[in-house]
Amino acid sequence: ICITPPEPSCRNVSCGGEDLAPHGSCVSGICFCSIPWFGPNCTEEYLAPKFMTQEIHLNASEISYLIIPIGNISGSKPISLSLRNYPLGMFIKNSTIIWPSPKVGSFHFLTEASNIVGSDSQQTLLQISPCYNANISSISKSQFWTKQYIWLSGSVVDSGSCNITLASLPVSII
Repeated sequence: ICITPPEPSCRNVSCGGEDLAPHGSCVSGICFCSIPWFGPNCTEEYLAPKFMTQEIHLNASEISYLIIPIGNISGSKPISLSLRNYPLGMFIKNSTIIWPSPKVGSFHFLTEASNIVGSDSQQTLLQISPCYNANISSISKSQFWTKQYIWLSGSVVDSGSCNITLASLPVSII
């Protein structure tokens, strides 16, 4: 092992500033910075990502192509984004969460942002509503030979949550 003494132009104290504790080591006149420090004199600091909002609540309808902008994240770039505990078919593209075919229900998932020095997560609570309501107007029983049948009659109507118009559709189920 060959150790070269520091050059006079770079002292250990200069890798972090004259008035600061060292943020790196001086080797052959070059500062080798310790994480989270960087720059020619180790005076610039990498910052871990931080979501400006820690929790968001969203409502959408089942027939929408769901697009959720991730929003503002502070911290040093590059920042990697990922999803945890997310519904099938959901993905991230260009700092946007996309779900082409959302399903009816309540969903809770995390968006994680990470870089070389740390990570942060944002919780999303998502409620997907159906575009229709099923209304039952009558229930009756009948018997045909040895089998019994239950008849449900009613209609399927627009719930008003999808910005579309559905005609009332009569339904009978045996």
